[in-house]
Amino acid sequence: MADPVPWSYENQEPEARATETEPEDGLPQRFGANAFMNYAADVVLALSALVVTPLILHHLGDAAFGVWALAGSVILYLELFELGFGLATIKQVAEDAGRRSGAVVRTINTNFAVLCGFGAFALASGLVIALMAPTLFSVPESLHDETGLVFAVLALSLAASVPLDVIGSALAGYQRYDLLSGSNIFGAVLVGVVSAAVVVAGGGLVALAVSNALIMLGMHRLRWSVLKRILPELRLSPRLVERRRVVTTARLSGWFLLRDLAEVMIRRVDLVVVGAVLGVEKAAVYAIGAKLAQLGRKSFSPLAKLYLPFASEVSESGDRGRLRSLLLDGTRVAMLIGIPVTLVLSLLALPAVRAWVGPGYREAASVLIFLAAAEGLFSVTETGWHIVAGAGRVRLAATVTITEALVNLVASLALAKPLGPAGVALGTLIGVVVVDLPMGLIFTSRAVAVPGSELWRRTIRPHVVPVLVTVASLMVIRTHLPEGRTQVLGGAGLGVAIYLLTYLLTGATESERARLRSSAASLRRRVST
Repeated sequence: MADPVPWSYENQEPEARATETEPEDGLPQRFGANAFMNYAADVVLALSALVVTPLILHHLGDAAFGVWALAGSVILYLELFELGFGLATIKQVAEDAGRRSGAVVRTINTNFAVLCGFGAFALASGLVIALMAPTLFSVPESLHDETGLVFAVLALSLAASVPLDVIGSALAGYQRYDLLSGSNIFGAVLVGVVSAAVVVAGGGLVALAVSNALIMLGMHRLRWSVLKRILPELRLSPRLVERRRVVTTARLSGWFLLRDLAEVMIRRVDLVVVGAVLGVEKAAVYAIGAKLAQLGRKSFSPLAKLYLPFASEVSESGDRGRLRSLLLDGTRVAMLIGIPVTLVLSLLALPAVRAWVGPGYREAASVLIFLAAAEGLFSVTETGWHIVAGAGRVRLAATVTITEALVNLVASLALAKPLGPAGVALGTLIGVVVVDLPMGLIFTSRAVAVPGSELWRRTIRPHVVPVLVTVASLMVIRTHLPEGRTQVLGGAGLGVAIYLLTYLLTGATESERARLRSSAASLRRRVST
């Protein structure tokens, strides 16, 4: 057995953890470290995409880039063969972490064994998709062979990840997102550097796919080593697989699977709709706007994902009051991060696209406006869905998300021909406005017994003035903003700063101001030493 390590969650006695000073708000323990590392990982991923995407686009051309974007999007559908076991693993590990380490080991072994079989199905499905892709997406004949190989290589990598992702889920269940994100940072840097080197050296789509696949598989080995230090008794053995645990997990994972399926439809089906209805070149245009819009979700998703394991732990203890505080404070903080980024992306869409990939992609700016608006509204409800799912109301979260996905799909198909890629993006926004926002606010508040008036007062109203001030400021900035990446980044940074400063002056709670003062004091001490 490995020697204990000082940062191991498992090495802390339950009594010691229970006596830690509770935060003045409802946010989770280790919130700062986990959030910081999650954001660091997303920043690295975003920077990698911002740098590498133009290289791939200009070295390979629009058609090849469209194939690459479609392959990455379509093959990710194979994650559905995870059957919701990933989120179920997070919830189960969170309930047992620090209390029943043997149960954690059995959960990991059982879920890994089940998913090995479904990983094989994922591989078979991926190979079928690889054979059909050139015809399905009207790929130019010169790219037929490369397209099939790219889809096949990525399918192999993704199929292996179906069972291996249990390792990352276990780290999340221990609320060690700091360690999980550290491995993601390392992987993102490798992918970015190697991808850039491949295309600059003249490598094609196949070389790009092989290099990315090898790096992805190597990251699973790294995460195993990290988890082994937290849980020294961890090992994989058929003797640790429990059939009765499969039934329990399947009941829980089924609803997670349905929500995953709906999320895939919302996040990824639009690109497929564009490719199938309008062709790969329009898919490339859509992908440009969609990738920038993802910055909106990435601005608050590192926070939102922290709440599911913590809500599972709190729900297991029966502390309903802490769940209510978690919803109110967590939603307000998610909006504080997500809304200003969304406003910047929406109001500076055209200069942002030009600064990123150059002129000639005005249509991508229209896609960005609609998708960024959708992501901003998601920041209002995303935290609540994670909390509700962590508290065991997975069926509720899945039902609403499925409804939203259906509305999104119907609207996107209806608007694709008359409006082009922008119409498909508008379909996503319609699904959010019609389903996610109203149902999210109503159902999540009811699930944890928070009155609507309190939800408005403590989460939404503090952001009204910052939104109005920032919109007015960005409209002025946009009229005077010169072209260039540095200028656009400066304008975006100024817009975010205006929002945060206005919020601090008009809407911040005393606990948020106290956290800011504490962080500033800590930073001064570090600088002085």
